[in-house]
Amino acid sequence: MKRKITRLGVMCLTLVALLSPEIGQARDTDYTTGADFSWSPYIWSLGAYRSSSDSSQVVGYLNNVKFDSEAVAIHNAAYYLTFEINNTTDNVPHSGWFSSNLPNVGFDTDDDDGDGRAEEAEAYETGDATIYADKAYYFQTSWKSASGKSGKMDFIIQRSIYNPFSGEMEGYHYDYLNSYNWSL
Repeated sequence: MKRKITRLGVMCLTLVALLSPEIGQARDTDYTTGADFSWSPYIWSLGAYRSSSDSSQVVGYLNNVKFDSEAVAIHNAAYYLTFEINNTTDNVPHSGWFSSNLPNVGFDTDDDDGDGRAEEAEAYETGDATIYADKAYYFQTSWKSASGKSGKMDFIIQRSIYNPFSGEMEGYHYDYLNSYNWSL
């Protein structure tokens, strides 16, 4: 019995090591305003506005996101480039609408606090996507039933890994760009 438990423990540790691509490597994480890493964009614009097609929706946007050649080489070598907009006020539900020109893009929302409203929306590369230096990338998404409400959105660039246990991308390295206060 003891041998079976030991063998099971070794198999579990091996599985964890195989599924952790950068085990033991320091993570790049910064939650201060601005671009802070060699893989960060050198320019971007961000904000929120009332949707022209539905005045009860607030649209968060991260536009004109550009990377230099060093950042592009880093992104294309490992991880999945991810743009995140986090409606930190978490007072309105996500609409399910996304738009991005990231290559081979996938989208995801997360309800981190379990209140039934997804406060976090992401656009991420999937597969063998390639980004290019000085090309303008964007991500836009919306939250509904925002009339008469206000809140704050955080805008984050991430380098993500795929978690086979949760079935979604998870930020491994992240850089907080800025926040934006919105009101409808």
